This record gives sequence, C-alpha cells and structure tokens, in this order.
Amino acid sequence: MKNTPIDIFEQIGNQSEDFYFIYDLKEQDFKYFNASFSKIWQAPIEDFLNQPSLILNTIHKDEKKDIYEFCKAFREHKRTGYKEFRILLPEGKESWLSLTLHPINEDNRFRFAAGVVINESLRKKNEFQMLKINAKKNAMLEILSHDLTGPIGLVQMMASAINKNIAGADNERISKWSVLIQEICERNIKLIRELVNQEFLESSEMDLVVERVDLVWEIEETISMYKHAENELSKTFIFNCKQDKLFVHIDSLKFMQVINNLISNAIKFTPDNGTITIDLIKLDHSILCTVEDNGIGIPEKHLPVLFEKFTPARRRGLKGEETLGLGMSIIQLIVNLHQGKVWCESKEGLGTKFFVEIPDLIPQKQQKA
Repeated sequence: MKNTPIDIFEQIGNQSEDFYFIYDLKEQDFKYFNASFSKIWQAPIEDFLNQPSLILNTIHKDEKKDIYEFCKAFREHKRTGYKEFRILLPEGKESWLSLTLHPINEDNRFRFAAGVVINESLRKKNEFQMLKINAKKNAMLEILSHDLTGPIGLVQMMASAINKNIAGADNERISKWSVLIQEICERNIKLIRELVNQEFLESSEMDLVVERVDLVWEIEETISMYKHAENELSKTFIFNCKQDKLFVHIDSLKFMQVINNLISNAIKFTPDNGTITIDLIKLDHSILCTVEDNGIGIPEKHLPVLFEKFTPARRRGLKGEETLGLGMSIIQLIVNLHQGKVWCESKEGLGTKFFVEIPDLIPQKQQKA
C-alpha cells in the first residue's frame, strides 16, 4: 500500500526529537501529535492534547501578537511559513522555539496544517553570545584606537622635539633613533586607523540581521566599556532612559556600531574632563537615541556636508587623531538600512548633539541595502 504524504510525515515525526503535529483547521484539534511535545514544553502531553488552546497560554506575552499575525497570514495565504518565538516553561524559565507550518489539502480544499517545532534555545544563546562579543569588540576597537593613537602620537611628537634639539656629530646615533621612532609611530597610527575604518566598512555592507532585542541592555553594556576607561579617556559618560527595558526589532550589532562611532567622535572633539551623554527615548512607533557632548562643536558651514563620504568636514581630533571622513557616511548608511534618519545640531564652542531615529520594527522587505 502506497504511503500518503501525511503517513510519511507521521513516520518521520515518530522518530524525531522535534515536535511534529497535524492540526485540523476545521475541527480545531490535533490529528497527529508526537511525544516530543513533552520534552520541549516540559509538561505532560495529556494536559494539552484535549485542549490545544492551552498551548497559547505558554507563549511569552511579548510574542503572542506576532504569533497571532503569523497564523492569520498562514490561513489567508495558504503557504509554508516560518516563525521564531518564546514560550514560558515551568518555574518561569523561557525557551526559544521555531515553528514551520505547511498547508495540507483534503479534497482540493485547505484543511490541515502540518507543523514542526524545534527547540532553538541553544542556538539563540550562542547567537546572543556572539552579538555580545561583537558589540564589545567594536567598543574595544574604538577605545583601543583612541588609547593607542594618543600615546603613540605623543611619543612621535617627543621624538620630533628631541631630534630638533640634537646638535653635533656625537649625537648622530641618537638622531637616527629618534627618526626611527617617528617612522614607527607614524606607520602604527596609520595601521590602527586603517584597521578601524576597514572594520566599519566591511560590517556596514552586510545585510541586516533583524532580531528582537532589549536596546537598554545593549547600550548599557556598551557604555560600561567606556565607563571602565573614563580615567584613561578623561571623559565622563552618562546614559539616560526612562524604561528599564526597551524591546525593538533591529540589527543590534549594526545599531551599536552607530552608537560606538558617535561616541568615538564625541571623544575626539571633547576636551579632557568633558561629558558625553547618551539618551534613549521611546516614541509612538520609533526610538530616538541622542549622543551629546560639550566639546568644540562643528562649524556651521560643515553641517550640510557632514554625512557625505570622504566629507570635506573631516578634521583632526583635539589630540591629533586623523580621520578618512568615512564615519558619518557609515552611520547614515546603517540608519538608512533601518529605514530611519540621522541629523545633527551643533554650535562652535558649545558642543554637538546627534539624533538617530529608527522604527522599532523594520519591515521584512526593507532589510537589505
């Protein structure tokens, strides 16, 4: 006897650690339900088999609307769909799951949904750790570039001063050494700049990887890196947000690259003992993040061309830090990818304030450059 697709589906489900099911959309109950449910939900299968609606009660409150819209779209469009979501387990624990739904017809009419649920908690944990590591890496790149170029630049100036004050043949060897020190400093400062700029360019050209993240936590983690270096940077860093948590759908790695770049610029153009303030505000359907400093400000003539690639507005930092003029264009690129906008207010001698506004949910079709 020839097996039907449903028979084959059930045979695979009976041997799988993932949760396989077939749901009757008309009768609103399960026609097939493998035993892996109990492992994933950490609850007896009998508790849910006769009342499928109880499964909805386990879905995390922040995910219920998305799941409802996903199931509604599946019914309307009658085509395979994929969705990731969280459930609440006993003792208040959370688990990340992925759901894939396939439409099945009976007598040429859409009647059943065949589904596969996979536990994605380990993958999500690993992804979260990678995002955290990358965010810290970007912050460390900024701090490293500042901490290294400053002292190396100082050594370069000292070597130059020594060389100018050396006179007489007896000091020929010292003169050669001081010239060598200057050359080494210059090469390494250039290398640091190229490495940091290349990191920004390569990562900004990638497609967005949009996920639901707590932006308050993301920014606090990044600010903590700068706070640890407050003494070395001779700056004070302040972060303000009225919410303890603020969940948004963004590419957190990309967005934190924007924040890091703005903070890095603020460091360059804020004198020692200055203050850099980051504010995060929730609007109706968007978020607004501002980075403000009390530094030297930007000349009015440079504001219209500030976000151009290789902008003529580029200038050395207060401690001689050079720039290729790419930072602002990369910021604008990433903000545009998020369907947002970025602008600046500044007055010479009074400081600068950058505004970044992006929607809290990025449309799927707009996630690529």
